[in-house]
Amino acid sequence: MKEILIISLLLILPSNANANKSQEQLLKEFNKVYIDIHNELQGKNLLERIIIQNEKIDEFSENPFAYDILQQLIATDISFAGLHGKALYSHNYQTKKDLQAPITLDNFQPVSAINEILTRANDEKIVMINEAHHITQHRVLSIKLLKGLWNQGYKYFALEALGESGNEFVSNNFITSEAGYYTQEPLFAHLLIAAKKLGFKLISYDYGDQSTRLNREMSAGKHLVSKIFEEDPDAKVLIHCGYSHIKENDGWLAEILHKETGINPFTINQTDIVEQFSVKNESPIYAEIINQFDIKEPTVLEKNGSLWSARPDTYDVNVIWPRTTNIKGRPSWALLNRKQVKINSELCNENFPCLIEVYEHYDPQALPSDRIMLESVELEKYIFVNESSKFLKVITPDTTEHVNLKNLKIDL
Repeated sequence: MKEILIISLLLILPSNANANKSQEQLLKEFNKVYIDIHNELQGKNLLERIIIQNEKIDEFSENPFAYDILQQLIATDISFAGLHGKALYSHNYQTKKDLQAPITLDNFQPVSAINEILTRANDEKIVMINEAHHITQHRVLSIKLLKGLWNQGYKYFALEALGESGNEFVSNNFITSEAGYYTQEPLFAHLLIAAKKLGFKLISYDYGDQSTRLNREMSAGKHLVSKIFEEDPDAKVLIHCGYSHIKENDGWLAEILHKETGINPFTINQTDIVEQFSVKNESPIYAEIINQFDIKEPTVLEKNGSLWSARPDTYDVNVIWPRTTNIKGRPSWALLNRKQVKINSELCNENFPCLIEVYEHYDPQALPSDRIMLESVELEKYIFVNESSKFLKVITPDTTEHVNLKNLKIDL
């Protein structure tokens, strides 16, 4: 996993960090910063990881290269802690320069991304959807597509985030940490469990030779072909991956699959046109789309039967999410038919930062169904619960306590 994270971060470093430097040079600089930190984070729980990384960010504040990497790392862990806005703030993710210029939107119409993707997917065999790893919202699109794709004959669900044997740690009821790294985030866990309940066969593929970007893509493509298409040539597959793997050129995974199978994947991009923590940091193209259309849901732009792509030579369509609206301090897109319940910061016994986790199973290996971090005594925080929720785990820098939801008199 360490090697995968290193290569993933190199792929999304800001352009000024990459200027005039080879990947080998970048890797050497990165290793100087990251390896020791990686070792220090081993065996730590999420709260401990966040505390350590905050300290390291202060330590490396004068090193722009290291600072940016650490901001990316902590943004992911913060997203695991349920703080979407703060994750956006921590990693001010910028899209490519060629996507910053305004576009002409004449005659384009906004349509539901869910409906349009399902309509197009009916005639496809491979659907690829990407995510930014610190934006948990991007997992919701796949969650909302699962049932419709299953009904269309999609029976395989391949995930970059799933460990080599990760499918062994996902049941119809819960998931454990051994399934993977990003899958420990509650919405990602929800995605896997929902797929398993429907009957999808979960496929891991992002392992093997990780020494270079191209080797990683080749290894991933080989695993997908051998695990799926050699066994079932008529298979219909959903692939959920990170960032650039959906690209249909330059040796990325989508191109490799096209060459190896003869199937042209339907490639869906969520990462090139995204909201930012502050409106003033948004790219002109995102701001123009949001300002022109009254977008209320994940949306694609359509004109004369064609879907709009910012880079049509690279992927098929952009999904644009509206700016996040919060309900009781939590993103509305994260609700997923659950109830919101107010929690009292007194649970933390004045020991902050503090994590509140919701569990639906008593199995000690089960991951939480929701998680929120309290950084100080706050007016109010809300958790997501449903009829299966059983207890809370309250984690502070010094203690871990279990609280039965019945004792809090929470109406599920």
